[in-house]
Amino acid sequence: MRVSLLFLGALVVGLTGCGGPYLRRVAGDVSGVPVQITVTISRDFVRDLRNRGPVGRETVVYSQGFYSGWYGGYGHPGYCPPGYRYRYDPFWHSNVYWTGPAPTQVYLLGGDGPSQARLLRTELDYGTNIIDLHIRPGRLVTLTIQAYGGLEGWEEIAKFTAADQPGQHVNIDVKEHPPHVTITNPDGSVFITPAPIGPPVPQPATITPAQP
Repeated sequence: MRVSLLFLGALVVGLTGCGGPYLRRVAGDVSGVPVQITVTISRDFVRDLRNRGPVGRETVVYSQGFYSGWYGGYGHPGYCPPGYRYRYDPFWHSNVYWTGPAPTQVYLLGGDGPSQARLLRTELDYGTNIIDLHIRPGRLVTLTIQAYGGLEGWEEIAKFTAADQPGQHVNIDVKEHPPHVTITNPDGSVFITPAPIGPPVPQPATITPAQP
């Protein structure tokens, strides 16, 4: 029974950490109407952001380190207690330390132009993210993805005009380049960016009645 419970717990943890969907609620505009934005994002997209920084950030990793205090033994003092990087401290004991890439945090920004966040700024998880917010009707919104940490960069991914009634849905797929954006308006009209690649859709023939 104990093994079954452990297996069930591991299964739940594995499923909950496997791509979402992750729900977010953002205030947005005070006088806005409800809009839902869905973003599906992968690590590959973040690694290939267009406006990359020169380098990512690093973090210091400690192994078997402890602080001895004034009356503890000296042992083998080191140089890297938390918050004191590159500073010598005789009471800090650490067997191993090294630097590595810092964790990468990814955000969705929304505003009146690229990289602006006056409308929304919310963190994204890898997988599917569903963001509910209110947007003022007629507002032209620019959405940007920004990465910060071990990988840094940003990219404008979509622009859309907020509808004048609830029910607008903006679906963004950035698992690969280029970003695929589908906007479904409350009246049922659908816009896809970029346009699907393929043969033109055949149109029904138009019959012109003969003139007497």
